[in-house]
Amino acid sequence: MNYKTIGSQTFGIEIITQGIDHQLIWDAILNNSLLYKFIPDLKLDNYPTSKIDVVNLELKKYRLNKSKAYIQGVFNNDYTSSDIIVLCESILERNRQEIGIYTIHSSAIHKNGKGILFMGNLTGLGKTSTALFLCKINGYTLYSDEKTSLNSATIGFSGQTKKIYIESKTKERLSDYMNVQSEIEIVNVSTPPKLSYIIIPVVTNDADNLVAKLYSLDQTKWMLYEELTKDIRLINGSIFNMTTPLRSLDTQSIAQARLNFAISIAETIPCYYIQGSLTQISQFIENLQ
Repeated sequence: MNYKTIGSQTFGIEIITQGIDHQLIWDAILNNSLLYKFIPDLKLDNYPTSKIDVVNLELKKYRLNKSKAYIQGVFNNDYTSSDIIVLCESILERNRQEIGIYTIHSSAIHKNGKGILFMGNLTGLGKTSTALFLCKINGYTLYSDEKTSLNSATIGFSGQTKKIYIESKTKERLSDYMNVQSEIEIVNVSTPPKLSYIIIPVVTNDADNLVAKLYSLDQTKWMLYEELTKDIRLINGSIFNMTTPLRSLDTQSIAQARLNFAISIAETIPCYYIQGSLTQISQFIENLQ
């Protein structure tokens, strides 16, 4: 496979190697599950609009801006293919936000052209479990997992991840309802659904009663702004075995546009916090339709 770029939307990042076999780097990237769950709307043959120089030298250092990056060190010692993927996604998110496309950590499903986004700051709350349950029991289709891209012009979905990798906790939570494979291919959708609801699910299978709260406009706005900001400000972005944080690629104008988008969603899309069993949560969501 002679791929040259890692891309998303209309952007492509060319990987250039120095002092190390090019195919070795690409094989490592293509065999890394992070590629398929971390970059929404992944394309491997886009026209290059940026580049990353991968250099095999003993001195560790990196450089990052919106058009190019540079990472140097000993491959598979100082850095791995995951670091290259993280650098790519950092540049891609900066470029996406400049055209009004924003990535948000979430799971997403859709039915009849209506999309539901499942969010939550902590892993393990039940975003993926709730999405898969609704797909199995209530006839929804999985749109994305881990990350979803949103289009500010349409307030709709705009980018899917390619695969979903199921953790053992999720399998256990769903075991009474379905058998779940460890790796699931996500079906590509030609017409992106509109965003209809945002749900913050907390799955507790021993719940007696469902707890449901409609967020206020301000609660929704600031929660969304924080979530839409994570990838461009690289709050969790790091390389060199997670020892070196990456610098932010944000700007004042991009931040203002992002805030405007968070406000427009908060004004038009209901956001619910829901705590209960999978059956209770799915019934609540069905009653919204």
